[in-house]
Amino acid sequence: MGRHAVGQRQNDTCGPLTRRSGRLWSARALALLLAGLLGLSAGCGTPAATPPADKDTATAVDTAADSQADTTAQDTTDAAVGTDVTANSDAGTQTDAAADTDVIAGTDGGGPETDSTSPTGSDVTAQTDTTADTDTAADTDASAPTDAAADTDTATQTDTTTQTDTATQTDTGTGTTDATAPVTGSLQLKLVGTQGTAPQDAIVRLNGVELAMEVSGSLYAGEAAPGEYTVQVEAEGYAPAAKVLSIAADKTTQGLFVLTPVSDTAAFLSTADTEVTVGDVQLALPADAFVDAAGLPFSGTVTVLFAPTGPTAAELAGAPGPLVGTPSGGGGPEVLSAAFLADIRFVAPDGSALQLAAGKTATLTYTLPESIAQLYAEGQTLGGWFFDLTTATWQQDGESVVQEDPLTGAKSVSLAVGHFSWWLIASGAKAESCVRVTVTEDGVPKAGAIIQVLGLYAQGYQIGSSGADGSSCIVAPADTDVLVQVSDFFSVQTGGGQMVHTNTVAATCGEAAGCVEVQVALVGPKACAAVDACDDSNSCTKDECAGGQCIHYQATGGGCDDGNTCTTNGTCLAGACSA
Repeated sequence: MGRHAVGQRQNDTCGPLTRRSGRLWSARALALLLAGLLGLSAGCGTPAATPPADKDTATAVDTAADSQADTTAQDTTDAAVGTDVTANSDAGTQTDAAADTDVIAGTDGGGPETDSTSPTGSDVTAQTDTTADTDTAADTDASAPTDAAADTDTATQTDTTTQTDTATQTDTGTGTTDATAPVTGSLQLKLVGTQGTAPQDAIVRLNGVELAMEVSGSLYAGEAAPGEYTVQVEAEGYAPAAKVLSIAADKTTQGLFVLTPVSDTAAFLSTADTEVTVGDVQLALPADAFVDAAGLPFSGTVTVLFAPTGPTAAELAGAPGPLVGTPSGGGGPEVLSAAFLADIRFVAPDGSALQLAAGKTATLTYTLPESIAQLYAEGQTLGGWFFDLTTATWQQDGESVVQEDPLTGAKSVSLAVGHFSWWLIASGAKAESCVRVTVTEDGVPKAGAIIQVLGLYAQGYQIGSSGADGSSCIVAPADTDVLVQVSDFFSVQTGGGQMVHTNTVAATCGEAAGCVEVQVALVGPKACAAVDACDDSNSCTKDECAGGQCIHYQATGGGCDDGNTCTTNGTCLAGACSA
């Protein structure tokens, strides 16, 4: 600060300030320098008089032995500079600059001070890489090599950046971690189709990232770091599904996925307005409405893949997730009663996925089957919901009004959609009730069993898991027939699913009474080397030997004999024969 303060004023005696080598010099300071070299006094160009005793007599000596004195001064000063650099600190270099301040700030009269003016200025000159020929002493320039050496020292300061290599110590920490086996948890998935067949070559993703899995029949096993994941499952010929699972360290997490098969397809050209019927659904599509995965317009043949769930409770198990959603208008989650539920997707001839372009809208219309139509009144407003596979939740998007044909009395619902995926048209279920399920395996309480409670005619669908005591309470619509299905990877529910009717009065799981009590007995796993050892003599299950254990898929649909001579035309329902 002292150097700049001096340099900011005008010297009345010796004229304006002069800038040299990045510093401000007054004419008076220059005169002092020349005085030591030319024998002038401290005045502005006045011939030197005999210096008083308290003035810098070393200046006269400097005049007599200029070269020798300068050389000595350069060595001493440069050595000091070298010391500053050796200190390997910018602060040391600033100390050297402080010496320059002394030179500019005062004429102390000390010979060494005046003597150091030239070499110190020389140091500054060399450091700032400005030309040193302003110095009248030629040997002052000789200090430049020394300064160059100092520059080399400053290059050594670059070695201080080697301290950045201490960040490599982080790698050492990583090495320590590498030496310890990573903590992971195991994930086991059982994939089942609603018709009792096992999907093949499924892809499993955790939070959108594909997970390498070992496959044995319908069992998929892999490992992942502990945490909560959205687990997505996709298999060719089936609609995708997703659910949230938590993987714990050094433990095995099990998940059951019941997938809905694609039942209908239809092809059409995308270049014209189209109305296409697939299954019981009519789709109205505008021309040039599709884009590929990159968002580029697609023109050509489009195939629609339709995977609906039927009105039976067992078919509802193929929904991508429980029928629970939070209305867009607010309020808490509510159990949904489905009027329509299907996965609708479009593909190009090469099988790649297509989607509606931004700003394009399609309309789907569904004629309600009689068993469902009786639950809804003409003019009733239902919500439109799509299933978000990334979060495994139903999101409300739009509304639909129940329409009745005046001639036939048939009821239908329509919904405008801006994309295609799983779509649900539903109302909030009537008052909620509950089902308390207790599960045993070979007479012992079974923990971790997967419990599904599915409402008849798609009125609600919830999933739970039995606790340490083998029990679980699951929310279900009141005054409704529900199917209770319990499954484990290898255990078999005796007699298939159980159909029960919930209480007419609303009840909650927190109440001591009011829930329907259901007891479910499982038969423990049976070891096998081949599928022949797994025959359970049940025509409504599909037997399989996987992972050394027997698995019995509960089938829905198809004829069966319930062993009752008083009934005919039995049908499989969730692994049991129903006449």
